[in-house]
Amino acid sequence: MLPKIGSVKAARILAHCGIAHSKTLAGLSERQRGELITFFRA
Repeated sequence: MLPKIGSVKAARILAHCGIAHSKTLAGLSERQRGELITFFRA
């Protein structure tokens, strides 16, 4: 978990990036990883 990111906020971020909540970090595609990186850099 990241500081200040609870389960509700994490679910919203995953939905925004098109990632299922059951995915592990290792199971993400390159596109999904890129979406998360872009989201947190903004």
